Amino acid sequence: MQQPEQIPVLTGEEIGLLKRPGKTAVRWSPKAIIEQTVRNMSSLFKGDKGDKGDKGDKGNTGDAGTPKRVEIYTAQTNSSGVASFTYPAFTTAPVVLVITSFSTNQAVLGAVLTRTTTGCTVQGRVSRPTLLLSEGPFMAAPVNTSISIVVIGS
Repeated sequence: MQQPEQIPVLTGEEIGLLKRPGKTAVRWSPKAIIEQTVRNMSSLFKGDKGDKGDKGDKGNTGDAGTPKRVEIYTAQTNSSGVASFTYPAFTTAPVVLVITSFSTNQAVLGAVLTRTTTGCTVQGRVSRPTLLLSEGPFMAAPVNTSISIVVIGS
């Protein structure tokens, strides 16, 4: 009695599975398609090897950079949707980036309002649960919404 041929199960990364009688099944994923295309295209543009070029100048050496601090902080918003952060002093006001996140089905984001060498404030915003045509897609973050930031400086 002939055994039925087993067909491999898709893993979720593939966009398809090509199975021809008597041949091994081929899994097609976006990555596999790109790799095959690159292999096919590279052979079209391959030419003769050129002459070796002259060695370039070494170039100037710049000043040694100062060490950078990259730190992450989290704070809760107040009743106005503003989160206040404090951190150990930087030599100059650092770059502050707000980390976008989600709380259940709502996007949580913000904008930096003030920034000093020792702290900053961020206006927290959340996406509206129900969008009305008369209002924008975001509203002030409710009290105790967690806002996270990345602080980069020296």
